[in-house]
Amino acid sequence: MPVHPPGNAGLFGTVRTPPRAVLFDAGLTLIHADGDVLLEELARDGLGGGLSARTAVTALVLAAEARHLPLPVTPDGTEKVVRTCALHLGLDPQSAAPALRRALERDDLYRVLDPEARDTLRALRAQGTTVAVISNSAGTVRDDLARYGLLEHTDAVFDSTHVGIEKPDPAIFRQALDQLGLDGRDCWYVGDGLVNDVLGAVGAGFALGILYDPFGTGGHLPAVPRITRLTELLGWAGPGTGGQHNSATRSVDALAVLWDQEARASKPLWEFTVPLARAVLAGLREAADQAGLRAGLEHALTGFSITPADPDTRAAAADQVARVLAAAGPTPVLDTALKEFTSTAAAQLVRGEEWDPAHEAAEPEPAPPPRPRSLEGRWDLTVVVDFRALPPDVARLRNVRAVLRALADQTLDRDAYRVIVVEQDAEQRHRAVVEDWADAYVHAANAGPYNRSWAHNVGAVQVTGRSRALCFLDADILPPRDLLERIAGTVSETAPAVLGYDRVVCLDAGSTQTALSDRFSDSAALRPERLRGFRLHPTFGGCVAVTDALFHRISGFDENFEGWGDEDNDFYHRATAHGHGRLTGTLHHLHHGRPDMARPPVDVARRERVPATVIGSPHRYTETTP
Repeated sequence: MPVHPPGNAGLFGTVRTPPRAVLFDAGLTLIHADGDVLLEELARDGLGGGLSARTAVTALVLAAEARHLPLPVTPDGTEKVVRTCALHLGLDPQSAAPALRRALERDDLYRVLDPEARDTLRALRAQGTTVAVISNSAGTVRDDLARYGLLEHTDAVFDSTHVGIEKPDPAIFRQALDQLGLDGRDCWYVGDGLVNDVLGAVGAGFALGILYDPFGTGGHLPAVPRITRLTELLGWAGPGTGGQHNSATRSVDALAVLWDQEARASKPLWEFTVPLARAVLAGLREAADQAGLRAGLEHALTGFSITPADPDTRAAAADQVARVLAAAGPTPVLDTALKEFTSTAAAQLVRGEEWDPAHEAAEPEPAPPPRPRSLEGRWDLTVVVDFRALPPDVARLRNVRAVLRALADQTLDRDAYRVIVVEQDAEQRHRAVVEDWADAYVHAANAGPYNRSWAHNVGAVQVTGRSRALCFLDADILPPRDLLERIAGTVSETAPAVLGYDRVVCLDAGSTQTALSDRFSDSAALRPERLRGFRLHPTFGGCVAVTDALFHRISGFDENFEGWGDEDNDFYHRATAHGHGRLTGTLHHLHHGRPDMARPPVDVARRERVPATVIGSPHRYTETTP
């Protein structure tokens, strides 16, 4: 439910419903800041230990209004924000200012798409409402909206750099109204800032200025129209129970984490998310009890729990939940659980509009392997891919072959990079199948538990001193065509460690086939609207690149990690302590069967490290001690 309904807008607008247009801010509204960026920069200066990413973003939201205050320390707006943010984090402004300033200057600070942005914009336009964006930006807002799939759901974009006017100046709002041919009395504006957005829009004649407050920082503004979820606008701006049905769909998708095996792609992240999903379930049951519809809810959810990927059982469950919400009245327990799930769940369902479980993707056409490049001389980037594919699991072999084929189809000049494939197995089981697609094949003999750290090191030491940078790529991560070019252009002396994505989606079996068909089609591009899987966050492995110098400086991957888990986290955090960057975009993890996963002993990282001079020995598991 809205925190403050539009009918009581008062000083902040008078309402004609429904509006002809809803205009939005971009940063901290449609696209949020990533708290990890703030924490990373603070950590570089030895600050911020114990702070969470959510706390960091909340502090930034609170501090954003400081640029409008007459603070005596500085007239500079950005400096006011930096110092105020530090105070909200409990840090000394003088000490924390450089790190926070660096974070605000990073191109990848705003990289978290609001989970309801796309659905809200799409739904508003579907009911005939004009949708536009007005943003104080450095000229990049249109590209940002396109990157996150929002541009196609907007009718116009007004970037302060191109317009030449910044919010809260009424002129930028009025120019938008003029170009759209609208009367401000028929329009609403939604943003995170009281001054820039709410007061700015109302001052320009908008019917309503709405404060978007997903972090709950606006409780001291009881007279301000305020929402905590973007989909609340659908209940304000249109007829029917659109807001309720959206909450129903979100609730059912949260429950998919409990019952869909695909959600368990990362056991630790799944285990973290399960209590959040169970809280949603408890909220639904409480609402059903209020409405007297508990039996109907349980019946619908039982069917969904048996076949959570089936569109019909999902739709039936969502319809029943919508009936419950329509009859129950206020549902504060469910609202809180959904908000918590959306903001903190580490595994969340991602389902494209055109996803069809009955779709049978065409098998990719075969292609000839590339001409192998020599490992003599020097080049820019080396990609290390390691794998083990034991029968009868054919998916692992399919995946590594697809990854190698995609690495041969890159926008980066083929002479600028090399591909090394490491097969860790008791025998050279698949050498004949994969060798032609790599510049070098290495057999790492090991019949015991898989040691991914060791396999990475085995590949890396093959090219010591000859490759400027190294990229360690999961044998199940399907690389887009521009991945290596972007990595090579980002890894540098100032950013010697780079994570190759900001989102990972683990695809289900059917979507994996669709993704492979799309990747090896003429367009060579995946179509996310046809895919279904679970987005995992945070993840620090799968695709990480470092300079060769940094790799050896930190003694590579820690070979104490055997079995599954945490070796990538350990490496990432040791590497990024020396400076780092991060690419934006989604990488897709191909489906395969999964063994029972157990995390390594908690003391593994404290064991004696393998000396840097002997990391990556291919004989680690075959040498005998006299």
